[in-house]
Amino acid sequence: MAIQKNGSKLSGKVGNKVYANQNGQTVVKELSKKKYELSEASVRSGNDLAEASKHSKKVRTAFADMVEEYGDNGLHYRLNARFYDVIRPLPKIKQGEKKVQDGDFSQLLNFQFNKHCRLDSLLFKIPKVDIDLKGALVIDFQADKNEGARTVATGFNQVMLQLSILKYDFRTEYSSLMTMGNLIGRTLPSAKKKLELDLKGDLLLIVVTGIQYLVDGARSYSRERQAAAITHVFRLRDGQPVVFKSVVEAVEEKVTEKNVIAWDE
Repeated sequence: MAIQKNGSKLSGKVGNKVYANQNGQTVVKELSKKKYELSEASVRSGNDLAEASKHSKKVRTAFADMVEEYGDNGLHYRLNARFYDVIRPLPKIKQGEKKVQDGDFSQLLNFQFNKHCRLDSLLFKIPKVDIDLKGALVIDFQADKNEGARTVATGFNQVMLQLSILKYDFRTEYSSLMTMGNLIGRTLPSAKKKLELDLKGDLLLIVVTGIQYLVDGARSYSRERQAAAITHVFRLRDGQPVVFKSVVEAVEEKVTEKNVIAWDE
């Protein structure tokens, strides 16, 4: 709709024409009939971003409790960006068809749920998590003797450690979350656990560790006294580690193979 101003000037849209006032004059422009179309490269980039966002959402949903407990307002966008970093190293020839399961999951390590406070600023020793020869997940937390509420902040009398493990199968898109019991005390106790897991499938294991300081068992809701991060990531296929190789590494391997020269007999 166009609006008449000062008795003679028009501003707005009538049909396929747009009226505007510039330097005291009424300018009329006709709307372009050509529809704007994204370039092929933009469409492909959009597809890859959608792939990253899809799996980022799965992780956020699985860790919903940890996200609510520790996450900041920008976690959604920051985790999407990290998952895009996972597929970024894949060859350009795959642009638009990149799959997260083929990517570099080391990019997820040390992702902080709370941008206001890093996990390593509150937790002196990160729990050790590994997979033994029999396929069991071994968790070993040896608390630092200085790991206590009074050593980091005044006004708090307890510290709580939380740890959750996500197992996700790319083949079936089935996921399960295992949450360890909270470790709470004036000082953190050491603890160990061995979990027998079924490692069949095209798997991704993500471990999130969180810590927060309490007042008589109650949360303080202080952003500076709670933190969580992705501390361990395992990529497995039927129990065997899947090692990501960048395009550069793959090229170097090919060059090495081509330049092998046999000795004369």
